[in-house]
Amino acid sequence: MEMLRRFIEDAPIGAAMFDRDMRYIAYSARWLLDHRIDAIPLGESHYVVFPEIPDRWREVHRRALAGEVLREAEDRFDRADGSIVWLRWEVRPWRYAEAALGGIIIFTEDITPQKNAEEALQEAESRQRLAQSAGRIGIWDWDVRKGHTWLNEEWCELYGLPKGAVLTYDDFLARVHPADRAAVDKATLDLGYTTIRAPLNGLVGTTQVKAGNLVGRGESTLLTTVSQIDPILFRAGISEADYLRFAKRFVEAGGREGEKVPIDLLLADGTLHPYKGQVDAIERAVDPTTGTLAIQVAFPNPQLVVRPGQYGRARFVSEVKRGALLVPQRAVTELQNLYSLAVVGEGNTVKFRNVKVGPRVENLWVIEEGLQLGETVVVEGLQRLRDGIVVSPKAAAAMPEGSAPQPPTGTR
Repeated sequence: MEMLRRFIEDAPIGAAMFDRDMRYIAYSARWLLDHRIDAIPLGESHYVVFPEIPDRWREVHRRALAGEVLREAEDRFDRADGSIVWLRWEVRPWRYAEAALGGIIIFTEDITPQKNAEEALQEAESRQRLAQSAGRIGIWDWDVRKGHTWLNEEWCELYGLPKGAVLTYDDFLARVHPADRAAVDKATLDLGYTTIRAPLNGLVGTTQVKAGNLVGRGESTLLTTVSQIDPILFRAGISEADYLRFAKRFVEAGGREGEKVPIDLLLADGTLHPYKGQVDAIERAVDPTTGTLAIQVAFPNPQLVVRPGQYGRARFVSEVKRGALLVPQRAVTELQNLYSLAVVGEGNTVKFRNVKVGPRVENLWVIEEGLQLGETVVVEGLQRLRDGIVVSPKAAAAMPEGSAPQPPTGTR
């Protein structure tokens, strides 16, 4: 309940949370702005704050308290001060963690400017059509919003046109009075300014401007930021060497373009994102400053848990080695790009042997050549050893829990 209350208080839209007795638990700043109220005491009844609430809305509240979700695209609200407000609203119940119904939440949007513009447009069109119909010879009308034409019977009869004939736009300009057309054009333009639509679906941020601010006059104005988060796009980079290795292996294996490799996403808290992703795009060139190639991975995110700006690691299986020999990384000695192991042979005699190493997996190293299954390697005390020395070997401690081999990480 506390998280829900904070969500309502921080909501960028008009929202209010009520208990089962319709008393205020929380509300957003936009709720006060849309309803022209300075403040509402928490615990106050909704019907005391708005005594003019009509019976049909009280019935909506009762139905929502019974578990229904209701909404209306446009609804008229006659305020006690005589003003008229048009609202778009949605009412839904909220529940406690144990599923018991706790009350309702009301979301509202003030669409009064849009309705006023629509009514002005309808009035202008009505006046124009009335004036046209009054003419004995008949006039035609063009609906500037829908692109339709209307001709009355007198016009068709006078010019010998079939009933329902459609004229050209040039005919419209020649026969309709410019003052009448300008009125309809202005009303249509004003109506268009009242609706702002986002170009994509996603998560909206906080509003950057308040209702009533003048925006878009001669310059672009940032109203808010919308981010696509389902699917969420994850960007990472792989080294140039890794890219070449993967690309060559892909070609050698006869891979075809379009084949999809499932990718895991490890979140910042160490948990695994429940949905596997796939490569969405690959940058055309390697970044010369970092030596990495950027890739973009799309992960389904239906619960909207992952958000823009979060840190994570992408992990995928790049190669499967069956029967691979792995030794602890601390057992491998590197000198001038040569790798060696201290192997304990017959009579517990130590011999340093050059080996060919493969990929690293967590704190282990794959040995591709130079070591046989069952041979013993030295893990501790390498600095005190030399070829031919006799030792008393002891079994090394087991790997700590949680350090078991994992699938190789492709990008981080």
